[in-house]
Amino acid sequence: MKKGKIVLIVVVAFLAIGVVSGIIHNVTGTTPESAESSNQNTANDDEDGTTSEEIVVSDFLARPDFNAEQNTSEMIDKIAATAKANVESMTDEQADEIVNAISEADHNFYNGPEEMEKYMWYGYLLDYKYDDSDPRSTLGTDLCQAIKYVYRNDETVLDDATHENLLQIDEDLESIQ
Repeated sequence: MKKGKIVLIVVVAFLAIGVVSGIIHNVTGTTPESAESSNQNTANDDEDGTTSEEIVVSDFLARPDFNAEQNTSEMIDKIAATAKANVESMTDEQADEIVNAISEADHNFYNGPEEMEKYMWYGYLLDYKYDDSDPRSTLGTDLCQAIKYVYRNDETVLDDATHENLLQIDEDLESIQ
């Protein structure tokens, strides 16, 4: 009888391990082994005790893939946090490329959520990279202000506040040139 109980306990233990592994896979989209070996995304404990995903960026002109719902404040927060976490490795030459991309866009920042996310990414990078007295920081701030309310559907491109921010972007670009 004792052998039967031991066999039953071993079978139940293996089933429990399988269930837990399946839950981890369904929640994170990875197996425990692949989560540990990932070098693009790492988990960090936030101040509030929750875990957030940090994205390590090497190409600052490309919009990273964020794991938040589009058109939400959560997505904007992810973009800002990722920019802040990566900005120290961004060079001045990369920042110049971002400024040129913003200038060449000629206010065409609103062609879908991905495009708005890309330009908010640029804005947060510039804002966090430079001191507030630097016009590149101001450009970053104004760019994010011009986009984030439209992105969340709180304003439209035609609203006065959006228009004022776009004019401010033009002034910032002139100051940088």
